[in-house]
Amino acid sequence: MLKFDAAVARSFGLSYRKQFSFVLFVSCALAASAVGAVGPIVFVGLIVPHLARFLAGRHFPLVLPLTIALGAVVVTLGDLIGRMAGGAEEVPIGVVTAVLGVPVLLALLRKQS
Repeated sequence: MLKFDAAVARSFGLSYRKQFSFVLFVSCALAASAVGAVGPIVFVGLIVPHLARFLAGRHFPLVLPLTIALGAVVVTLGDLIGRMAGGAEEVPIGVVTAVLGVPVLLALLRKQS
């Protein structure tokens, strides 16, 4: 139902804002439960394929190799940032990837709805 615009949703008798907020909340809860169940590093697996698809555009044979390369780059950069930002203590890589990935995930959720 959220594939339609607000006027079409209202013609079905739906509150577009309420439905949008509910879908956004459920999507965030599902992503958070996946990260909580498997670990924060899996957040890379939720974000990187979308970034690869954005970068590859319509060249679908490039999506999988680009996803693999971007995954390695994101994890490596997350580890590097965690080591440099923590000073004497290291910041866990899961925290860094989550802090960098949450805005991307929210932007993707906002864009797709």
